[in-house]
Amino acid sequence: MAKVIPIRPAAITSRDRKAIPEGLWLKCPSCKETTFARELNRHAKVCPHCRYHYPLTAMERVAQLGDDGSAACRHEMPGWVCGTITLDRIACVIVVADHERPELAPSPSELDALGDIYAAAVEESLPVLVCWSEAPEAVGETDLDQRARARALREARRHSEAGLASVLLVTESDGGEAIPQHLPRTDVTVVESSRPETVLDDVRYADLAASRFDVAPLVRRLLAFARD
Repeated sequence: MAKVIPIRPAAITSRDRKAIPEGLWLKCPSCKETTFARELNRHAKVCPHCRYHYPLTAMERVAQLGDDGSAACRHEMPGWVCGTITLDRIACVIVVADHERPELAPSPSELDALGDIYAAAVEESLPVLVCWSEAPEAVGETDLDQRARARALREARRHSEAGLASVLLVTESDGGEAIPQHLPRTDVTVVESSRPETVLDDVRYADLAASRFDVAPLVRRLLAFARD
């Protein structure tokens, strides 16, 4: 399993806190320690004291995973984005759900768009990387939900039959929950967690786990392996 990279905490005294304008330092919701916002951003929004993973926006996630300057947006809907990126010069389609989206399970319109995305990936012979927040299992599906999900599943199956790789990255996870059941199954499911050493003991659906620092290298290795 990938090794967790330690970070040296930035010491902040009580005198420092009084001198810092509001918004320039953040209190960790897990350990309650404070860290300069700039320092936190330099370390991928991971608390240097307890390794708590602050949520990333969709665009921050794209920037974290892709090569510098490689992202090209194709679809943008409220709460998520889709585009292409390269990871170590390996091109792929990426779908990212924003952690601030009101519903964690994909809506029918998003499932329709997901079907379009898989279909386009088949035409361009590109692997697919889906990044989604952890969520309880979806319940109460309507007929429209089922039709949209069926199409997304059909296009994802066609993508797999074409010999193209797919990876699901479940973000902001500490175990004990489930991925949205609407989403098509992928070849590999990776969980990003602040405790990658033990999180797989608590989840039933994941194949691999890594901290935020190790997720990008792990996904790149998976895509490189699938390509070769």
